[in-house]
Amino acid sequence: MKFRKAGCLLLSLILTAALLAGCGNSPATQEETTTGEAATQAPETAAPDTSAPAETTEAPQESESSDPAEESTEAPTEEPTEATKEEPTEETTETQPETEEPEEGILSRKAEEYRFVITEMEAAEGWSGQEYQIHFLLENKADYDLRLTWYDVNINGYMTSQIVYETADKGGTLEGTYAVYQDELDSCGIEEPEELSFLLIIQNDEDYYEDPLLSEIVTCYPTGLSAEDIKVPDRPESEDEIVVVDNDKISFIFFPEAEEGWYGKSYKVFLENKTDKSLSFSWDETCVNGYANDPVWGRVVAAGKKAIDTISFTDTQLERCHIESFDEISFLLKVYSARNYEDLFEERFALYPTGKKPEEVVVPDRPESENEKVIIDNDQMTIIFVDEEEDSWGYHTATVYFENKSEVELFFVFDNVEANGQEMTAWWGNVVPAGRRSVRNLSVNNEVYTESGKERIETLHFTLRAYDDNDLFADDILEETEFTIDFVTESENEAESETDSE
Repeated sequence: MKFRKAGCLLLSLILTAALLAGCGNSPATQEETTTGEAATQAPETAAPDTSAPAETTEAPQESESSDPAEESTEAPTEEPTEATKEEPTEETTETQPETEEPEEGILSRKAEEYRFVITEMEAAEGWSGQEYQIHFLLENKADYDLRLTWYDVNINGYMTSQIVYETADKGGTLEGTYAVYQDELDSCGIEEPEELSFLLIIQNDEDYYEDPLLSEIVTCYPTGLSAEDIKVPDRPESEDEIVVVDNDKISFIFFPEAEEGWYGKSYKVFLENKTDKSLSFSWDETCVNGYANDPVWGRVVAAGKKAIDTISFTDTQLERCHIESFDEISFLLKVYSARNYEDLFEERFALYPTGKKPEEVVVPDRPESENEKVIIDNDQMTIIFVDEEEDSWGYHTATVYFENKSEVELFFVFDNVEANGQEMTAWWGNVVPAGRRSVRNLSVNNEVYTESGKERIETLHFTLRAYDDNDLFADDILEETEFTIDFVTESENEAESETDSE
C-alpha cells in the first residue's frame, strides 16, 4: 500500500512536469486560471491535480498511518488516460479568469430595463460663454417610455441652477448634455467640476404612481479625483453683507450690491442647508418701498450643501410702481422640506440695501390717469382701474391699483370676466400684504378684439372677491360683487356718434 501510493504520486509529479513543459504556463499562471471560469467549468472526467507538486514531499511520510479509504479525493489514484491529459490543457489555455466588469464611463447604472451612463465631461464654448458639458445617455430596454430626472444637482458642494428632465422612448437611446456654466462656478469660487452629485431618478414615464426603477443620490468625479481630494470653497464675503439667518439648520446671507440682471435689478444671496434633507428656500409677501413686488426666485438646496443664487425683480413692475431705488425690501422667508413640504423656518424681515433708516423710506405715489375708475374705496381697501393700454408683447391690459388697508394679507380674485362683451376663459388674481400697495396689469386675450371688432378694451365686466389669504375659512373681506368698467370717454362717444350720423 505504501509503495503503491508513492508510485502514483511519482507518476503524478512526472505528468505535471510534462504538462507544464508542454503548455508553457508557470505554476502561478496555472493557479490564476483554475480560480476563475476554468475552475467552475472543469470536465466531469477525473483529471490530475496540478497542485500536487507542492504536496509531494510530504505525502509519503503521511501515508504510513493513512488508510486509502480515508484519503482526500483531491488527488485521483487512477492512472489518467490520454484523453484526460488533454482536457485540462484546453481549459487553462483558452479560458480567461472571471473578473468583475469595470464601470462604464464616469458613472453607470444598469438594470434589466435600462442602462444609464455619464460618458465624459469636456470644456466647451456655449451660447452664454465658457461651460463644461457633461454628456450622458439612457438606453431604454423596457417596453414603455422612461423618464430621466436629475434633481438637486451640485458641483463641489454648491448647487447649480439646471436640472435634467428628459424622456427615453421605448426601445430607444436618449443622448443628452448637462451644461455647467463657468460664471456660475466662478461665483462659488470653483475652478472646474471635480465632484458631481445629484438625485438620479429613472421611472415609467407612462405611470407616475408606479415606484421608480431607480431613485438614488449618486456622486462621481469627472476629473479623476476622489472624495478625499475635494475641498468645498468658502463662501464669498462682503463688508456690507447682511446676515439674515445663521443657526444650526440654515444660513441666509444677503449681499446689498445691486446688479443688472436679465429681468431687471438683482441681488446675490448665500444659502446653506445644514440638515440631512433637501430644503426649499423662498420669499413670500415681498414688497419694495411699500409696493408688493414678487421676485423671480426660489431655490432648493440639497442636504449638507450650499448655494450662491440671484434674486431678480422685473423692471416693468418697478416702473408701474414708480420705484427708482430699493430703499426697503420686506419679505417672509420660508424654508421647508423639498420632499414633503414640512415647514422648517418662517419669519418676516426688512432689509435696507441703500442704508436708509425705516423712517426715511418714501412710498411712491400711485399711478394716475384722467380716465381712471374708482370701484372701491373704504376702510379695508382701495381698487382703482387706472387705464387700459397695450403692453410690450402686444396684449391689451388694464392697469389696476390695489391698496390693502386691513391687517391681513388679502387675495383679490376676478372671475366671470367679459371684455367688450366677449367671455374670457381665464381669471385674474392678486395678493397684497397687509398695509401694502400693488399695481398690476390684467391682460385680455387678443381673440377678444377679433370677435368683438374692437381694437382696444372698451368695457370690462367681472365679479370681484377679496379674502384672507392665510385663512380660507374666514369670512370674506369683500363678498363676490359684480362690476362694469367703461373705458370709453365722453369725447370718444361724441366723436363716434358724429361718425355714425354722417
